[in-house]
Amino acid sequence: MRSSVHAPARSVMRMLAVIASMLLVQAPAAPLQQQQTVTKAAIEGVVLRAGTGEPLSRAQVMLTRAALRAGETEVPPELARLQVSGAAAIPPSTTDRNGRFLFKDLEPGAYRITVVRNGYARQEYGQRVFGGRGTIVNVAPGQTLKDVAVYMTPAGNVSGTVRDSFGEPVAGLQVQLLRPAYNVMGRISFQQAGAGRTNDRGEYRVYWVTPGRYYVSVAARALDLLELAANSNEYLDREVPTTYYPGVIDVSRAAVIEVAAGAELNGVDITLAEQQLFRIRGRLMDAATGQFPRSATVSLVPRGLASPIAPSYAAGRTAYNSATGTFELRDVAPGAYWVRATAVANTATAVVSQAGVGRSVNDVLMEALASTHSTQVAVDLTGSDIEGLVLTLNAAVSIPGRLSVDGASLPSVPNYERLRVTLRPATQGGITNPTRNQPLPPEGTFILENVVPGDYYVAVAPLPPDFYIKEARLGQTDVLSQPLSITGPVTETLSVVLSPRAGHVSGVVRDDRLQPAPGIQVVLVPDTHRGRPDLYKTTSTDQTGSFSLRDIPPGDYKVFAWEAIESFAYFDPDLIRRFESKGKAIHISESSRQSVEVEVIPAGQ
Repeated sequence: MRSSVHAPARSVMRMLAVIASMLLVQAPAAPLQQQQTVTKAAIEGVVLRAGTGEPLSRAQVMLTRAALRAGETEVPPELARLQVSGAAAIPPSTTDRNGRFLFKDLEPGAYRITVVRNGYARQEYGQRVFGGRGTIVNVAPGQTLKDVAVYMTPAGNVSGTVRDSFGEPVAGLQVQLLRPAYNVMGRISFQQAGAGRTNDRGEYRVYWVTPGRYYVSVAARALDLLELAANSNEYLDREVPTTYYPGVIDVSRAAVIEVAAGAELNGVDITLAEQQLFRIRGRLMDAATGQFPRSATVSLVPRGLASPIAPSYAAGRTAYNSATGTFELRDVAPGAYWVRATAVANTATAVVSQAGVGRSVNDVLMEALASTHSTQVAVDLTGSDIEGLVLTLNAAVSIPGRLSVDGASLPSVPNYERLRVTLRPATQGGITNPTRNQPLPPEGTFILENVVPGDYYVAVAPLPPDFYIKEARLGQTDVLSQPLSITGPVTETLSVVLSPRAGHVSGVVRDDRLQPAPGIQVVLVPDTHRGRPDLYKTTSTDQTGSFSLRDIPPGDYKVFAWEAIESFAYFDPDLIRRFESKGKAIHISESSRQSVEVEVIPAGQ
């Protein structure tokens, strides 16, 4: 009787236990089952020779997950949710005899496609200009993206002979192709795009060069793995200053070569300059202690905005003797320079002090600069050495200032307390002056602390819409149209005036068929003061070919529209001179609104 009463209960309990265990097993599997429903994707395409459409075999195609940057096309939300972080690298694909490639079993999402092949310039899918960014491709779950065509441009080759001033070939020298590249501040640097070595006949050949414009330099070869392959009977029998094609030491006088697609550019011969080199010797003195610093750095920087690049050897071989406080710069070519010296108090322990622990990077940098003693002296090196140059190191200086608004009170500007006046280096190797994160008072007074000697541009950020810097003066000296030069203590006030009456330019870019051209980079270039990067404005046309540029200071400008241009290449004066006639001239006055039509400059011109 008892058994018959409890048997059903036990059966029910067993059933509930089984059901519970099934739920426990199935519950964690729900996300896995959901993940397994995501269908893989695929991308297939072809690699072709640009101009002929010939399929290219043995090309390596690389697929990488896209990391979006500002201004790039966003990944659709439904794909962004499917992006897998930390996914394994995707093995490359090699094109077959028909130039075809295929990537299977891909996670849905956004990708970039890059292709390399011997004899051709590296190419990214959708890339308009070498070195630029290509187009992101998106694949949805279960999608096979077909007919992706990547056109590769044949590389060029450069060859020539290096001889001395007597016509004798020089062996064992390193020849480099240097591509000029600009940054957002308009500063230029050299990026090596290829290298070769002269043989016993002085001949060199740099192969598979990406089409473009280059400087060619020749110098004594640095010690590297190439030394292992050098002939044991070979040695460099002379001092060789870095020389630029066709045979100059000053890079501003060098000629630029144009390497076309598939071109064999022969006869790029270089005659080594018989340039007398000099030395600069002197000593350092710390004004605060009356002693020479325990450790210091001494450097040489070309003086003037017309010398954007220092030859690689121009800084000379520097030696500072901490025991005597003397320095020597050797093998320096004639020219106008800044001799710059910097020393940090308590160098051995001034990495980050205990007081800096837990503070912001900006505050730590301010502390470091406060302990920096530096100076710079202008020198003109002509026909002889410079001896006995004394550099007196001073502590970083403070500059009092006031920010105001033309025709209005500062508090009338929205979020005026967030405005910051900063100094940006106007020469290579300068130090950006940091500012403390303190609200600007209603009267607009501020102090720029720990400013080291150097040349600077005055900047204000973040500028509200329709505002521009109308005036900047240190005492009575204009420091807006020319750099602010700091050589020692400053007693005058830096006065900066903003105006809410900036100009505006809008318009349409048209192609050679007079149709609106979308996706074109539009650049506003000043006619004068082209050394001021803040006067350049840029944007891209929308789907209707329209563009808009605002916050423009009054002045004369030209509007250019390039189908393809390297990043910040519009700072290159040679490029602007080539296309000067293609620019649309406009005059901007305060509060003016201009509307223009601009003709696109096709890629490849």
